[in-house]
Amino acid sequence: MKELTASLIHASLISGASALAQNEEDEIRLLIARAPVAQATAEAEEMELLIVWHWVMALAYTGHTKEAFAAAAKFRQALKIRELTDEDEEDEGHEAIALGLAIAGKVDDALSLLRRAKNRSSQSYIIEILATDGRFSEALNETRKAENVSDKDYNLKLIAQELAASGEIKQALEIASEIKNKNILLELVSDTASICARENALAMVDLIENEADRSWPLLDIAESFIEADRLDEALETARKIKHECLLPNTLAKIAAGFAGKGNNDAASKLLNEAVEAVGRIPDEKKRERILSSLNPEPAGSGLIDEPPASAYSLENKAAFGRGDRIETDFRSCVEGLLKAGKIDDALTVAQNIEGQVDRSEAFVIAAEFLLHSGSYKRARLIADRCPSPLFRIYLYFQILNVLSFRLDPQLRKKIKNSRLIN
Repeated sequence: MKELTASLIHASLISGASALAQNEEDEIRLLIARAPVAQATAEAEEMELLIVWHWVMALAYTGHTKEAFAAAAKFRQALKIRELTDEDEEDEGHEAIALGLAIAGKVDDALSLLRRAKNRSSQSYIIEILATDGRFSEALNETRKAENVSDKDYNLKLIAQELAASGEIKQALEIASEIKNKNILLELVSDTASICARENALAMVDLIENEADRSWPLLDIAESFIEADRLDEALETARKIKHECLLPNTLAKIAAGFAGKGNNDAASKLLNEAVEAVGRIPDEKKRERILSSLNPEPAGSGLIDEPPASAYSLENKAAFGRGDRIETDFRSCVEGLLKAGKIDDALTVAQNIEGQVDRSEAFVIAAEFLLHSGSYKRARLIADRCPSPLFRIYLYFQILNVLSFRLDPQLRKKIKNSRLIN
């Protein structure tokens, strides 16, 4: 009898899990069917096109390759209508699909797709995929084929970054030393810090010949150490910053970190050091601007010797407050109602907002709130009502990811580990 009961419970659990999975798959099918790819592409500004591009990529890495190609065709056609693509180039959407396939672990399929494309940028995607897959020799061989110096430098940057991320700093430095373009080298150091290879990023700083140029990547490295709560190393890095405007703010951020850990003595010392650094800036307007941007909370808490309030900073703060209040009223109202559990009231407010952009943003706030609360179906229903096709596909992209992660918990890890999505 016990065995029978146990088997019935087990069967019910399997049945329940299967029903949940079916619900999620049904929701995904609805998202794909309703995604306004052409309309969103027609509406998007230049950088906003990436939202549609990422939707196509997401279809590929969630296993909906056929649907991804269909969406890519709509994307391509809408770009042609807007005259934003060349007739001689393959569908830009194919690059999104290739990256999606690579993220899903189908690297050879991704490479095959890119090698059939005519786009000049396809080579960079091939090299990026090879490098993230640890196939550095193949990536380097592809890089040597580049005729354009700028393309070659960018591709070398991709390889050096992945080598640094994998701990192969000696090889990374050798590859990075071949980069001729200063800006690409600066980007390499900053990007290496952003993927948590901070020590390797520091080793790369010495490749930057001009000491003044080192300040920006050093700032990125210091901020990366702050985010990791490694404040002593952040401070050691900050001491190397020579840029007169970057040093004070970096010191203030580290001070805030120490204050958050209850080390008020260290925080006070650093904040006053930041103010002293501001005092060494020769330009008065720069001095006032940097001083006003230092974290005001520690200043008001007594951790810092109070700097005299400047008319410049007070006037700007007042103007900002006056201008921002009107813009944020509907956001505050919708967010407040959502947090109070008054979902229908929040949607009524959203629906009655004048102006499509503001109304769409209100629906985004509501849909994201419900999605993060676990109500993915209701989030999708609200997304369906969003008047902007671009905002709608942005919401669909988020919901697709959440549902796909529920169906395949390993997918989130694959995306994070791939580093193919910024």
